[in-house]
Amino acid sequence: MNDYPGATDTFGWILKRNSNTRHLDRITRRLYAIGEYWKDRYQESPTWSLRPNLGDDTRPLFDTKGNSASAFRAVWMNDPTGPLADDSIMQVANTHSLYGEWNEADEHYTQLRRDHPSSKHVMQAYLLGFRSKLEIYQGPGYDRTPLNEAEELIETLLLQFSNELGEERERVMQARAAVRAQQAERDWDLASYYVHGGHNRAARRVLDKLMTKYPETRFGELAKQQMADLEGTPDNPTQHLIWMANIFTKHKELTQPINPQHRSELR
Repeated sequence: MNDYPGATDTFGWILKRNSNTRHLDRITRRLYAIGEYWKDRYQESPTWSLRPNLGDDTRPLFDTKGNSASAFRAVWMNDPTGPLADDSIMQVANTHSLYGEWNEADEHYTQLRRDHPSSKHVMQAYLLGFRSKLEIYQGPGYDRTPLNEAEELIETLLLQFSNELGEERERVMQARAAVRAQQAERDWDLASYYVHGGHNRAARRVLDKLMTKYPETRFGELAKQQMADLEGTPDNPTQHLIWMANIFTKHKELTQPINPQHRSELR
């Protein structure tokens, strides 16, 4: 009857009360088809999620995109090893990616790589996964975890899918170079912070890392120059006003530790 919202609700009712139903394969195929239909309709005419749909009985009353994701989610939740589980996860991930919802996209690309390593979508999950992480990364002043994870995904792509990348290989190599430059920039900022504070020993350690790990970046060359400038400088900053620190007496230490007898007396 083309009442797709009603069909989806009924399928959910069946699965909730009959998790081992013999109709599982048919139900998941229908749910997948409905999710795909709603996704396509939303892309054709996107609407605000709280704006009611009053003229099309094939679509939900509210939030066509969200209900599409729910239909796909019901597929892998109820049949996690079924033939459409990985397709459903990829559909949700791509939808989030299409609309710039990078954290949600990254979560589902990660889920696909983890739960379905043999999926036909796994290479795309690596490609789109590292791009999502680069979108999440906010710059050198913020957490570097997304950048580290993006670098790991790129290295895995080049190692495991070298022959399958084809034309994508050049773009992956460009992304790899960009990620390494951003990693080097973070370390350069840290080294500069140590230099300005006179913590030259720590600065040399970071500069050495830059020269060793990122020699192809401009920060690797800058590290060489900075390392030469630091030659002969003290490891730690000069302590000023040391006389003021000596004015204050040191804390007296207990002559002996508190033993069980002392504890009982204190009680």
